Order: sequence, then C-alpha cells, then structure tokens
Amino acid sequence: MENLTKRLTARNIAVMGLLLAGQIILTNFLSYQVLTLRISFTFIVTYLLAAWFGPLLGGIGSVLSDLVGTILFSKGGTFFWGFTLSAFLGAFFYGLVFYKKPFTLPRIIIAVLINVIVIDLLLNTFWLVLMYQSPWTIIYARGIKDLFLIPIQIMLLYIVGNNKQIQRLGKRL
Repeated sequence: MENLTKRLTARNIAVMGLLLAGQIILTNFLSYQVLTLRISFTFIVTYLLAAWFGPLLGGIGSVLSDLVGTILFSKGGTFFWGFTLSAFLGAFFYGLVFYKKPFTLPRIIIAVLINVIVIDLLLNTFWLVLMYQSPWTIIYARGIKDLFLIPIQIMLLYIVGNNKQIQRLGKRL
C-alpha cells in the first residue's frame, strides 16, 4: 500500500488524468463502431496507463475512464458492469506484462493476444450476448475483425513502446 501511495504524486495524478481523458476521447469520438463491432486505438493509451502505473492503478484508471465516458457520452446505450470489468482486466493484463519489465516483442504479442482474444473476443462477446440476447454467431464477425486488429495492435504497440520520448516520460513517473 505504501508503494501505491508513493506513486500518487500530483504529477502522476495529472498524467493519469490526461491518459484517462485520452481513453475517453478515443473511445467516444475517435473510434468506428457498427452494431457490435468497434475499432479504436484506445489500447495504446491503456498500454501507457498500465505500463507506467502498474496493473492495479492501470485497471482502476480504466474503470474510471469507462464510468466517466459512459456517464458523459452514452449514445443511447445503457451502462453494463461487464464492460467495466473488461476495461479493468484489459489494463490489468497490460500492467502484468509490461509494468517494470523489459519491453520486448514476445511481451507485446502476449499482451495483445490476451486482450484481443480473451477480453475483446470472448468476454465482450459474452457481455453483448447477455445484454442484447444476441446470438453467439456474432463471435464470427468479431473474430474476423480481431484477426485484422492483432497485427495492427502489435505493430502500433511496438512503435509506441520503442519511442524514446515515451520511454523517457515513463521513467520519470
């Protein structure tokens, strides 16, 4: 607990706030969504949040981002706790894989596969089936989307994670 409170400095809270705002903006304004499919670059900000602040703070930050985004920008949908759990778990897994650990391609692949297959494809599809009584066949369309997104996410995380400016900022936090 002491380590957690040491990381909650004014500067770190400000950086976390900016990252949460980035998650909200990317999710609600800079994503493409058709029915049960959403394409977004939110995973980049989630990676930064979890890699810089760890699994627990990253997960809590993603929960806050999901709640605030839902409250402020719900497009006629309703709040569903399952997606909030998915937001927590996605950041939590990024934190487990990247926080205070070497940034390597195998780690990127593991983190992306966990987030895309376990969280997005399986868990989020389950939430959609529960919420809207959708048939499980929506998993096929979501799976095709995820097959295209896996290499894109791996490539983008590799680029972002190897950016020298981003690495320097992460070390200062």
